[in-house]
Amino acid sequence: MYTPKPYVNRRGGMGMDLGFTYQRMLRDSKAYLPHTSESGCRYVPYKYRAGLSIIDIGNIKFNTDSINFAGYDVSSFDFVNYNSAIKHSSNPLNLFAAQDFDVTKGHVKKTNKIKLPTFICAQFDYNIWASALYINATIIQGTSHRMYTFGIRHPNSLTITPRYETKLIDVSIPISFYEYKYTQLGLSVRIGPVTIGSDKFVGWIINNDLYGGDIYFYTKIPIYYHPKCKTLLRKRDLARKGKSGKSKIDCAF
Repeated sequence: MYTPKPYVNRRGGMGMDLGFTYQRMLRDSKAYLPHTSESGCRYVPYKYRAGLSIIDIGNIKFNTDSINFAGYDVSSFDFVNYNSAIKHSSNPLNLFAAQDFDVTKGHVKKTNKIKLPTFICAQFDYNIWASALYINATIIQGTSHRMYTFGIRHPNSLTITPRYETKLIDVSIPISFYEYKYTQLGLSVRIGPVTIGSDKFVGWIINNDLYGGDIYFYTKIPIYYHPKCKTLLRKRDLARKGKSGKSKIDCAF
């Protein structure tokens, strides 16, 4: 299926994600609500966290008068003049259409619908040391679409990521296996609210086989405590220091 302006010619569609996360905490966490006054404004780190999700379930529809289709047996087509012919064609499929007996016939029934690149994602994150050093394993498996439907397949991957994480900085080094065979090494650094990184960092600095490239940048301003916790934390701080400014109570929360 080919449409020259997909964003303009969309007619609608639907999409959704499903998933769940399980966490094993380091301490008792009955009725635990992180960073809230109901839980004493405390944060309990996790020992490990596991998650499973299905992403991009759904499809997109296009206007039937703005799309073209290709489902040809190209084994007998002439590709000798393909490069020159494609430059002078507003629709690349016209080169094939001229050599096909009837391009409107085929097994695809809903020809204006394309399936989203649905994939299954499983993650496991483990707290190795002092709630600062972690290791994460993520596997992504793309799903196959039914026969006689248009759709996009999400690439498969396996990623192992050691991570050093504090409130001020994060450093992650993702080691991924694209399609389970092409090794890629990335780097991500966060300082305060700003993160910059790449999943294919080595490809930017070393001359080797390159299967893709990316770089990302984002900012995130976290809210560590519920507004109601400000008063409680202030009282605790005063209780520790005392009026003289010296430590009066030695306790943890």
